[in-house]
Amino acid sequence: MIRIEPHQTLVAHKPTVYAQISIDKKDSPPIHFRVSTYNKLKSTDSTELDADNTPDSSSWSSIFNFANSFLASLNDTQAEALYEFYKSCHRVINTNMDNLESPRDIINEIIMEVNKLLSSTNIDALAFNYVQTDKKIIYPDLSAIGTRAQDLPEFTFKKMEYSYLIAMCLICKIMCPVWGEYVHIFAKEHKVIENLGKEIHCLFMINPIIENDVFANVSDKLTDYSNRLINNFKAKSTSKTSITTTDISFLLVNHGFSVDRLNDQVFSTLFCKKFVFFNPWAADRDIMKYVSSCINDTVQSVVALIKQQPGMLVRTPPSETND
Repeated sequence: MIRIEPHQTLVAHKPTVYAQISIDKKDSPPIHFRVSTYNKLKSTDSTELDADNTPDSSSWSSIFNFANSFLASLNDTQAEALYEFYKSCHRVINTNMDNLESPRDIINEIIMEVNKLLSSTNIDALAFNYVQTDKKIIYPDLSAIGTRAQDLPEFTFKKMEYSYLIAMCLICKIMCPVWGEYVHIFAKEHKVIENLGKEIHCLFMINPIIENDVFANVSDKLTDYSNRLINNFKAKSTSKTSITTTDISFLLVNHGFSVDRLNDQVFSTLFCKKFVFFNPWAADRDIMKYVSSCINDTVQSVVALIKQQPGMLVRTPPSETND
């Protein structure tokens, strides 16, 4: 059996939490991934190391109990393939320190490992099939969905699509350790990639999964849904009488941040951060309400970060000057 567990150790006299990948197999030591980019996993319930170095953290249980329940359903061959995936990704990220200027090469290597995992386990189908049988997952009342006048097809997700989205969350939880290690090295430690945009790098890594047959349709629909919400948000921010600093489209252009990049940033944050934290076993969790809230929150957060950066200088053509 394979598990994702918290492992705490002292770094510079401060407790630091790692994601530990453990498997019940001889000569397969635990693999540790740094996950400090995920705020909910930075701290533990106590500042002291527990006797077994595994702190009891409510964040960990709410995030990974669902994932570990899925992992417990894998057979030995599937569990070993996933362990080898983690092992290879850890090696790829940590043995390319002479190639820090080309993170794209490392992303491509991880994509190759994702493709290997898909070929050997069909982990996308495994995740969806597990969600279909997990009796602990709590769905909202969806009996009226699709029958009301306001239920536009492009904005309406039915129960089967809810299941696909929850399965995608499961995949994101499994990828969380890999993303955490990558971001720690390239965004936090060596600052090769921008903090705003790190999630876009991470999303590339699972494109083979979300673009594969199992998830392709719901992924496309979710992309369209996200873009529509962003467009609605931008429309509400636009002044009808003049261009102001609250006009998001103008703000983006003025800071060299394209509308497409905003869409990509919001979508990648949804996958690589928000989906990691979603707990389908919680009674108050409606994934589509959660998605809508996350999209709006992320747009506001990105806009706030952009506002903190200096605007771009407007280049005036020489023909328009008196010189």
